[in-house]
Amino acid sequence: MDYLGRLSSSGRWRGGAGSRDPIDRSGAVVECTVERSSGNAELDAATCAALRKRARFVPARDDAGVAVSSTRVQSVRWTMPRDRLISQGARMTYTLDPTGHIIGCKIDEFGAHDPDLTCSPQMVEELAQSYLSKSLNHYASVAILLAMEVDDGSEINVLRSVDGERKVIEQVRIRVSSEGVVTECMPSQVGEVNGRPLNLCGGPVQVGQKEFESDSNGKERTLLVGFELTGQPR
Repeated sequence: MDYLGRLSSSGRWRGGAGSRDPIDRSGAVVECTVERSSGNAELDAATCAALRKRARFVPARDDAGVAVSSTRVQSVRWTMPRDRLISQGARMTYTLDPTGHIIGCKIDEFGAHDPDLTCSPQMVEELAQSYLSKSLNHYASVAILLAMEVDDGSEINVLRSVDGERKVIEQVRIRVSSEGVVTECMPSQVGEVNGRPLNLCGGPVQVGQKEFESDSNGKERTLLVGFELTGQPR
């Protein structure tokens, strides 16, 4: 998952199953299957779509030097630069019918606009199953909040639900040097979905990397990244 469109996601793809081989004799990708997900279905689909459309490989050849179809496994890393260290958040609110099916989704943002942010029904269903106390048909809506809060007094409480069943799924505190380098990532709460850990410090946040712009006042800064789920009962 690409947290707020600012944290990176990565995964592995492999040519898919079926009668056709993943890479044809011209080097074009004709089949693609995600072997290790980034955690976001839309990003996984975009990865395969981009590979099928744009990727070209030097064709494999047999012992006689004739081009043949082949299979390849490759890691793909998606990143979006974080130009500033600011408080920002996005809340995706999914409306549910009485049977628990998603019938709508609304996105609210604070602090910055991410044009690539989209709703992911599969993700909210998995999170609700793992963290909410009841099945989806007991809720009128379910909201996911992705938030980054800086230690300068800025807060994104405007996006937080004031009532309902609220679960903090994951939370990490990141220390950033005056040069914009992440010097420390400290998980305070680590969640998982269907046995898959969602530890931000395990990949999306890279300690030792320059992730942000330098601070004009030469100050070290702290960033709190949170991932929350709220279910609004009927």
